[in-house]
Amino acid sequence: MGPLEPRAASTTTRTRAPRVPAAQRRDEILRTAARLFQQWGYGGVGIDDIGAEIGISGPAIYRHFSGKESLLAEIGLQFLDSMVAVSEAAIADTDSDVSTLSRLVTAAVDLALDRPAELAVCLRSLWYLNEDRLAEVAKRWQALIQAWTPVIAEVRPDLGASESSIYVRASCGLIAGASRAKDKVPHARLVELVSTMVMQLVDVRLAPADIAEFDDSPAVGGWERSSRREKILGTAITMFRERGFRGVSMADIAEAIGVTAGASYRHFESKEDILATAIQRASERVVLGLSDALAPATSAAHALDRLLRSYVTICVENSDLIAVSLSELHHVPEAMAKRKERVRLFNEEWTHCLAVTRSELSHPEATALVTAITGLVTESVRSRRVGRRPRLGDDLYQLAHAVLAEPCAGTHPTAVI
Repeated sequence: MGPLEPRAASTTTRTRAPRVPAAQRRDEILRTAARLFQQWGYGGVGIDDIGAEIGISGPAIYRHFSGKESLLAEIGLQFLDSMVAVSEAAIADTDSDVSTLSRLVTAAVDLALDRPAELAVCLRSLWYLNEDRLAEVAKRWQALIQAWTPVIAEVRPDLGASESSIYVRASCGLIAGASRAKDKVPHARLVELVSTMVMQLVDVRLAPADIAEFDDSPAVGGWERSSRREKILGTAITMFRERGFRGVSMADIAEAIGVTAGASYRHFESKEDILATAIQRASERVVLGLSDALAPATSAAHALDRLLRSYVTICVENSDLIAVSLSELHHVPEAMAKRKERVRLFNEEWTHCLAVTRSELSHPEATALVTAITGLVTESVRSRRVGRRPRLGDDLYQLAHAVLAEPCAGTHPTAVI
């Protein structure tokens, strides 16, 4: 539940950017596009938005890229190429006294925390690419997997391709979440903290999941709601996740549930009203779960454990709702502002518990751990593959529980394993 500021419409004219060399301008466009895609989603950003942020016209971007999809592909390819390069360098550094896995994890975390927008784009938006561009991205992923596999195999020989996906996604989500604290925790310290978290996560032994249990479609019960308003809301949430907010109309929603378009307007004023209701619903469920978890708690450790179990269960059982509330909220700034208050309460309660159970952490460090946990969970349930994993709730609870624990000496990123 990472906070985001509402996007305000621009009321001033941006100063025109000075002329710069083509290569420098290209890098600037990529960095800006990645940041905007991270903040507002790929579907919520246009070429003109990117140009305005830099101080150039939208059409001027076409001198460097053929379009928005070309920009998206280049962001992904450059980030993955950089990750392959730092991984290979870490593996080759045989003079270090630190274990290969520790070097590898620290190098990857360092890069990802330095480029959190690019990481977020790779996690959430690359599926917008066409088949040819996705194939290029897949080649880079394969190169990264080839670099990491032998190192991981030394420590976790039990992990196959189907099992490793949850560790990869959870680690990336953890890093993405922790990056929200990068302005409050010094970079070197944050790298150390997050690297230790990843090492703790990798060390967790999950019960193997039979690949035959993975289902291509989400589980849907056979019971139909009587409330037409709830039918509209539930159907819209599913469609928003599948197609994006801009890819769904009120007529589409009405057709999906077998009513006229006019019938939908008797329950919601607009598509934005449906989305705002969904975002409010997601926030309320998390906050109510938080209150229910804390009520019977007898200690900070007990409270933290109950908070974790509650949050994981809510996210897994409401994955469409959680995904939409995170990826599409930029379309409804007022709902974003209200959600921010609930996020503040969520972070306060978790950080309060951590201040007792992990007294060695400063307040900003504890906050970084909280945002890391929320990133671990939400990015996992948003994944189209990991989200179909059987017993996902139990697995995410175990992974996050290990990360919340005070690390032992063997999981420190500078430890020799």
